[in-house]
Amino acid sequence: MTPDLAISIGKDAIFTLLTTAAPILAIGFVVGLTVSLIQAVMQLHEITIVFVPKMVAIGFALVFFASWMLARLSTFTVTLFNSIPGMVSQ
Repeated sequence: MTPDLAISIGKDAIFTLLTTAAPILAIGFVVGLTVSLIQAVMQLHEITIVFVPKMVAIGFALVFFASWMLARLSTFTVTLFNSIPGMVSQ
């Protein structure tokens, strides 16, 4: 295995990780920001109010995006395993 190949595999792994986690993180960010803005407008100073809506939204997002996330991760894993014979240097 050459250093270029290792860097390429690492780059693909990080890209797959980021694209798989991005929808969940974005939904959590938007819900947290929205609840925080509502708290600021209503002058509520309770920190724990943000967590329940964020957890519910992330749970729904995980259910909604689970099949897509699994397909992305499966594709990456199958591609990686299928490329192993070509990585062996003789």
